Amino acid sequence: MFLTMLAKLESQGLLGPDSEIKNLGMVMALYLCAPSDIRAYGICEGNDDKTNNVAAFYNSDEKILAYAKKYNIELRGPCDLDSYVEALDQVELPPAKDDPWSWAAVLKQYEKLHGQERKKPKIGGIQYDITAMSSAERRKSSYNGKDPLKKSEIDKIKQGMIFQLA
Repeated sequence: MFLTMLAKLESQGLLGPDSEIKNLGMVMALYLCAPSDIRAYGICEGNDDKTNNVAAFYNSDEKILAYAKKYNIELRGPCDLDSYVEALDQVELPPAKDDPWSWAAVLKQYEKLHGQERKKPKIGGIQYDITAMSSAERRKSSYNGKDPLKKSEIDKIKQGMIFQLA
C-alpha cells in the first residue's frame, strides 16, 4: 500500500526535495527499514512463491529507495538508516500510471487468503473485538475460562471511557 501511495504522490507531482509533504523523507525511511526488520524476524519466511502478490511487498525497501533516489528525497530518521540503505540493490521503478504496483490485485489476493468467508471474502470486522462479544463468547475465548470484562467495564466502554487491563 505504501508503494501505491508513493505512486499516487508521483502522479500528483508531490515527490521531490521541496515537496509540500514536509516529513516525507522520514516516513519513507521508516517504511524503508520495516521490510528488513520483517525479514529479520522471519515473518516473511516461506514467501518465495512468485505468484504471491502479497509477499512481493515484503521487498518494498528497494523500491522505496529507488523513489527517494529518483526524486532526490533526503531520507532521515532511524539511526541505523545507512546500514539498511547499503544492503539494498538498485531496482527499476515501473512507469508512472494508474496502479503501477498492482495494488488492486494484491488486495484481492490478501482478502482471499485472510478474509472471512462470505459471498466475497472480507477483511476487518469485529470478530476479535472482545467489547462486541457476549460474556459467554469472552469466557470461551479466554485462557482461564473467565470473562475478562465485568458489566461495569463494558458500560464504561460504551460511555466512551478508557480503561486499562493489568
